[in-house]
Amino acid sequence: VRKLLVFVVLAYVAVASIEVAGYDLLPYLSLNLRFDDAVSWIGLAWQPLTYWFVYPAVTDELINIGAVLLMTYFFLSPFERVFGASRTVVLCVLGVLSGAVAVILLAQFYPAVRSYYGGGVLVAAAFGTFPVIWKDAKVLFLFVVPMNAWAALALGVAAMGFIAMLNRDPFIFAADIAATIAGIAYAQWLLKAPKRDDDRRSKKKRQGGPKLKVIEGGADND
Repeated sequence: VRKLLVFVVLAYVAVASIEVAGYDLLPYLSLNLRFDDAVSWIGLAWQPLTYWFVYPAVTDELINIGAVLLMTYFFLSPFERVFGASRTVVLCVLGVLSGAVAVILLAQFYPAVRSYYGGGVLVAAAFGTFPVIWKDAKVLFLFVVPMNAWAALALGVAAMGFIAMLNRDPFIFAADIAATIAGIAYAQWLLKAPKRDDDRRSKKKRQGGPKLKVIEGGADND
Protein backbone atom coordinates (compact mmCIF):
# COMPACT_ATOMS: atom_id res chain seq x y z
CA VAL A 1 0.00 0.00 0.00
CA ARG A 2 2.81 2.39 0.81
CA LYS A 3 4.37 1.82 -2.61
CA LEU A 4 1.01 2.56 -4.20
CA LEU A 5 0.69 5.83 -2.30
CA VAL A 6 4.23 6.85 -3.20
CA PHE A 7 3.46 6.10 -6.85
CA VAL A 8 0.38 8.35 -6.77
CA VAL A 9 2.37 11.21 -5.24
CA LEU A 10 5.22 10.84 -7.74
CA ALA A 11 2.77 10.61 -10.64
CA TYR A 12 1.07 13.82 -9.55
CA VAL A 13 4.39 15.63 -9.21
CA ALA A 14 5.54 14.38 -12.62
CA VAL A 15 2.32 15.28 -14.45
CA ALA A 16 2.13 18.66 -12.72
CA SER A 17 5.77 19.44 -13.57
CA ILE A 18 5.23 18.53 -17.21
CA GLU A 19 2.09 20.67 -17.32
CA VAL A 20 3.96 23.66 -15.86
CA ALA A 21 6.55 23.13 -18.58
CA GLY A 22 3.80 23.61 -21.17
CA TYR A 23 2.68 20.05 -21.95
CA ASP A 24 -0.73 19.14 -20.58
CA LEU A 25 -0.98 15.37 -20.16
CA LEU A 26 -4.31 15.34 -18.33
CA PRO A 27 -6.46 15.14 -21.52
CA TYR A 28 -4.49 12.08 -22.61
CA LEU A 29 -4.26 10.21 -19.29
CA SER A 30 -7.67 11.00 -17.77
CA LEU A 31 -10.78 9.19 -18.96
CA ASN A 32 -12.28 11.22 -21.82
CA LEU A 33 -16.05 10.73 -21.76
CA ARG A 34 -17.22 12.96 -24.57
CA PHE A 35 -16.53 10.56 -27.45
CA ASP A 36 -16.95 13.36 -29.99
CA ASP A 37 -14.05 12.31 -32.18
CA ALA A 38 -11.91 9.30 -33.08
CA VAL A 39 -9.18 10.30 -30.62
CA SER A 40 -11.62 9.90 -27.72
CA TRP A 41 -12.35 6.31 -28.68
CA ILE A 42 -8.67 5.53 -29.26
CA GLY A 43 -7.94 6.74 -25.73
CA LEU A 44 -9.96 3.87 -24.33
CA ALA A 45 -6.97 1.67 -25.10
CA TRP A 46 -5.05 3.09 -22.12
CA GLN A 47 -7.14 5.67 -20.24
CA PRO A 48 -9.07 3.09 -18.14
CA LEU A 49 -5.68 2.15 -16.69
CA THR A 50 -4.26 5.65 -16.19
CA TYR A 51 -7.12 7.91 -15.07
CA TRP A 52 -6.83 6.94 -11.40
CA PHE A 53 -3.40 8.45 -10.75
CA VAL A 54 -3.73 11.80 -12.54
CA TYR A 55 -5.06 15.10 -11.21
CA PRO A 56 -5.10 18.68 -12.50
CA ALA A 57 -2.08 20.71 -11.49
CA VAL A 58 -4.00 23.14 -9.28
CA THR A 59 -3.67 23.79 -5.57
CA ASP A 60 -7.34 22.97 -4.91
CA GLU A 61 -6.67 19.34 -5.86
CA LEU A 62 -4.07 18.94 -3.11
CA ILE A 63 -6.82 18.55 -0.50
CA ASN A 64 -8.55 15.94 -2.67
CA ILE A 65 -5.31 14.03 -3.19
CA GLY A 66 -4.49 14.14 0.51
CA ALA A 67 -7.95 12.79 1.42
CA VAL A 68 -7.68 9.98 -1.13
CA LEU A 69 -4.22 8.98 0.07
CA LEU A 70 -5.30 8.98 3.73
CA MET A 71 -8.48 6.97 3.14
CA THR A 72 -6.71 4.54 0.82
CA TYR A 73 -4.14 3.82 3.51
CA PHE A 74 -6.83 3.52 6.19
CA PHE A 75 -8.99 0.97 4.32
CA LEU A 76 -6.46 -0.81 2.10
CA SER A 77 -3.75 -1.51 4.68
CA PRO A 78 -5.90 -3.92 6.77
CA PHE A 79 -6.85 -5.77 3.59
CA GLU A 80 -3.19 -6.13 2.64
CA ARG A 81 -2.29 -7.46 6.09
CA VAL A 82 -4.93 -10.17 5.82
CA PHE A 83 -4.64 -11.20 2.16
CA GLY A 84 -1.19 -10.06 1.05
CA ALA A 85 0.20 -7.71 -1.57
CA SER A 86 -0.73 -9.69 -4.69
CA ARG A 87 -4.42 -9.85 -3.84
CA THR A 88 -4.34 -6.17 -2.89
CA VAL A 89 -3.11 -5.40 -6.41
CA VAL A 90 -5.96 -7.49 -7.84
CA LEU A 91 -8.45 -5.55 -5.71
CA CYS A 92 -7.08 -2.23 -6.96
CA VAL A 93 -7.21 -3.35 -10.59
CA LEU A 94 -10.81 -4.52 -10.17
CA GLY A 95 -11.77 -1.21 -8.60
CA VAL A 96 -10.08 0.85 -11.32
CA LEU A 97 -11.55 -1.15 -14.20
CA SER A 98 -15.06 -1.39 -12.75
CA GLY A 99 -15.11 2.36 -12.14
CA ALA A 100 -13.95 2.99 -15.71
CA VAL A 101 -16.62 0.70 -17.17
CA ALA A 102 -19.33 2.40 -15.11
CA VAL A 103 -18.50 5.94 -16.21
CA ILE A 104 -18.01 4.91 -19.85
CA LEU A 105 -21.46 3.29 -19.89
CA LEU A 106 -23.04 6.30 -18.18
CA ALA A 107 -21.42 8.64 -20.71
CA GLN A 108 -23.42 6.93 -23.46
CA PHE A 109 -26.66 8.25 -21.91
CA TYR A 110 -25.61 11.33 -19.93
CA PRO A 111 -23.44 14.11 -21.38
CA ALA A 112 -20.13 14.53 -19.59
CA VAL A 113 -18.83 18.04 -18.94
CA ARG A 114 -15.26 16.96 -18.22
CA SER A 115 -12.95 13.99 -18.30
CA TYR A 116 -12.89 11.67 -15.32
CA TYR A 117 -9.80 11.34 -13.14
CA GLY A 118 -8.69 10.56 -9.59
CA GLY A 119 -8.12 7.62 -7.28
CA GLY A 120 -11.42 7.61 -5.43
CA VAL A 121 -12.16 4.18 -6.91
CA LEU A 122 -9.31 2.72 -4.85
CA VAL A 123 -10.93 3.97 -1.66
CA ALA A 124 -14.34 2.70 -2.75
CA ALA A 125 -13.05 -0.78 -3.64
CA ALA A 126 -11.21 -1.11 -0.32
CA PHE A 127 -14.23 0.26 1.54
CA GLY A 128 -16.41 -2.41 -0.06
CA THR A 129 -14.29 -5.19 1.43
CA PHE A 130 -14.60 -3.85 4.96
CA PRO A 131 -18.09 -5.13 5.96
CA VAL A 132 -17.51 -8.49 4.29
CA ILE A 133 -14.24 -9.26 6.05
CA TRP A 134 -14.95 -7.53 9.36
CA LYS A 135 -18.71 -7.96 9.45
CA ASP A 136 -18.78 -8.22 13.24
CA ALA A 137 -16.67 -5.11 13.77
CA LYS A 138 -18.15 -2.03 15.38
CA VAL A 139 -17.51 1.39 13.88
CA LEU A 140 -17.83 4.70 15.73
CA PHE A 141 -19.47 7.22 13.44
CA LEU A 142 -17.96 10.63 14.16
CA PHE A 143 -16.13 8.76 16.95
CA VAL A 144 -19.37 8.75 18.97
CA VAL A 145 -22.20 6.69 17.43
CA PRO A 146 -21.53 2.91 17.30
CA MET A 147 -22.76 0.96 14.27
CA ASN A 148 -21.99 -2.30 12.50
CA ALA A 149 -19.83 -2.49 9.40
CA TRP A 150 -22.72 -2.82 6.93
CA ALA A 151 -24.40 0.26 8.37
CA ALA A 152 -21.12 2.12 7.98
CA LEU A 153 -20.97 1.02 4.34
CA ALA A 154 -24.53 2.25 3.73
CA LEU A 155 -23.62 5.57 5.31
CA GLY A 156 -20.52 5.75 3.14
CA VAL A 157 -22.55 5.12 -0.01
CA ALA A 158 -24.93 7.91 1.03
CA ALA A 159 -21.91 10.19 1.50
CA MET A 160 -20.69 9.28 -2.00
CA GLY A 161 -24.06 10.28 -3.42
CA PHE A 162 -24.06 13.54 -1.47
CA ILE A 163 -20.60 14.46 -2.71
CA ALA A 164 -21.62 13.67 -6.29
CA MET A 165 -24.71 15.84 -5.84
CA LEU A 166 -22.67 18.76 -4.54
CA ASN A 167 -20.33 18.45 -7.52
CA ARG A 168 -23.30 17.97 -9.90
CA ASP A 169 -21.35 15.04 -11.31
CA PRO A 170 -23.09 11.64 -11.44
CA PHE A 171 -19.93 10.06 -12.84
CA ILE A 172 -18.26 10.26 -9.43
CA PHE A 173 -21.12 8.32 -7.87
CA ALA A 174 -21.23 5.76 -10.71
CA ALA A 175 -17.52 5.02 -10.45
CA ASP A 176 -17.55 4.78 -6.66
CA ILE A 177 -20.59 2.48 -6.57
CA ALA A 178 -19.11 0.19 -9.23
CA ALA A 179 -15.79 -0.01 -7.38
CA THR A 180 -17.56 -0.67 -4.07
CA ILE A 181 -19.55 -3.53 -5.59
CA ALA A 182 -16.33 -4.94 -7.07
CA GLY A 183 -14.72 -4.80 -3.60
CA ILE A 184 -17.68 -6.57 -1.98
CA ALA A 185 -17.72 -9.31 -4.64
CA TYR A 186 -13.96 -9.87 -4.50
CA ALA A 187 -13.92 -10.06 -0.70
CA GLN A 188 -16.73 -12.61 -0.71
CA TRP A 189 -14.87 -14.66 -3.31
CA LEU A 190 -11.71 -14.60 -1.21
CA LEU A 191 -13.53 -15.74 1.92
CA LYS A 192 -15.01 -18.67 0.01
CA ALA A 193 -11.61 -19.62 -1.47
CA PRO A 194 -10.49 -21.79 1.52
CA LYS A 195 -13.72 -23.80 1.31
CA ARG A 196 -13.21 -24.31 -2.43
CA ASP A 197 -9.63 -25.45 -1.80
CA ASP A 198 -10.79 -27.90 0.89
CA ASP A 199 -13.45 -29.30 -1.43
CA ARG A 200 -10.90 -29.79 -4.21
CA ARG A 201 -8.46 -31.51 -1.86
CA SER A 202 -11.20 -33.80 -0.55
CA LYS A 203 -12.31 -34.68 -4.07
CA LYS A 204 -8.74 -35.31 -5.16
CA LYS A 205 -8.15 -37.49 -2.12
CA ARG A 206 -11.23 -39.56 -2.90
CA GLN A 207 -10.22 -39.95 -6.53
CA GLY A 208 -6.61 -40.72 -5.68
CA GLY A 209 -7.23 -43.15 -2.84
CA PRO A 210 -5.27 -46.34 -2.38
CA LYS A 211 -5.60 -48.72 -5.30
CA LEU A 212 -5.57 -52.37 -4.23
CA LYS A 213 -4.45 -55.06 -6.58
CA VAL A 214 -5.95 -58.51 -6.05
CA ILE A 215 -3.40 -61.32 -6.30
CA GLU A 216 -4.71 -64.77 -6.89
CA GLY A 217 -3.71 -67.14 -4.13
CA GLY A 218 -1.69 -70.29 -4.82
CA ALA A 219 -2.20 -73.84 -3.62
CA ASP A 220 -2.09 -74.49 0.07
CA ASN A 221 1.08 -76.42 0.90
CA ASP A 222 -0.08 -77.49 4.31
